[in-house]
Amino acid sequence: MKVMEIRKLKSENLYLVVFENERNIKIGLEMLIKYNIIEGKDLTQEDIDTILQEYEIKSAYNYALHLLERKMYPENQVRNKLLKKGFNEMVVEKTISKLKEYGFVNDEEYIKKYIEYSITKKFGSSRIITNLKQKGLYIKEKDIDINSETLYENAKLLALKKLNIMAKDKKNVKQKLYNYLVYRGYDNEVIFKVLKEILNEYDGDLL
Repeated sequence: MKVMEIRKLKSENLYLVVFENERNIKIGLEMLIKYNIIEGKDLTQEDIDTILQEYEIKSAYNYALHLLERKMYPENQVRNKLLKKGFNEMVVEKTISKLKEYGFVNDEEYIKKYIEYSITKKFGSSRIITNLKQKGLYIKEKDIDINSETLYENAKLLALKKLNIMAKDKKNVKQKLYNYLVYRGYDNEVIFKVLKEILNEYDGDLL
């Protein structure tokens, strides 16, 4: 197919390549130069398919990098965002492979960073596991290495803060604190230890 016209699009950083059969494709300047696409040049269907596929992969890769510049994402979320953007499965898988090759997507590193972040937010192990599962990542509690003293201190701080908020409503305090710490992801051993300590510091009617 002969290239009849090449026109730069005003609203996008793209060029419209129009063929003699009125078919057209949109590609970037880099692709024009790489394949020496000029008016009057003949391109086979295979040439066009190759150019379009390469352009799609490049576009998907650049879009993924744009996402990852702002925050880390696990592989599954990057894949879903690319599919939602309209890229086909083949393009998405090639893009994911490239991102993993260059270390831009790494689920093990993501899990490590997410656990560190979760500790600063004072989440317990089960809440961390649940949150990761919602992101398509599955780990076991034994794989979460959080110092037991850190877990206890974080749970205690949360309970004290919650207790202060509940100061005017002392009804069912123990149950409410227990439910709150369960929600935050702490196990019974930590919760009972915290409740025993902080409630003993208050009047017996809290029990």
